[in-house]
Amino acid sequence: MVRNILSIDVESWVHFYKDALILNHSTTSVDRKVLDNNYIPIALDRIFALLKKYNQKATFFVVAEIYDWYPNTIEEILTQGHADCL
Repeated sequence: MVRNILSIDVESWVHFYKDALILNHSTTSVDRKVLDNNYIPIALDRIFALLKKYNQKATFFVVAEIYDWYPNTIEEILTQGHADCL
């Protein structure tokens, strides 16, 4: 039985920026979180609202650094009923 047909990769824009390799080698995790500027919690709140509106669940794949930055936001994935998060 298929439970989820949607998966969401949770990564910050700092992980995708064209100079991300330079950023990741020259900045600390704290520096990258400052650059992220709460993008992840804001984006996930919007995603949660859409999923709730359409009564849908998703599987979330989360970069470990994101969990370190925003553990409460990531815990919200479980609270929202998206139990298949990795």
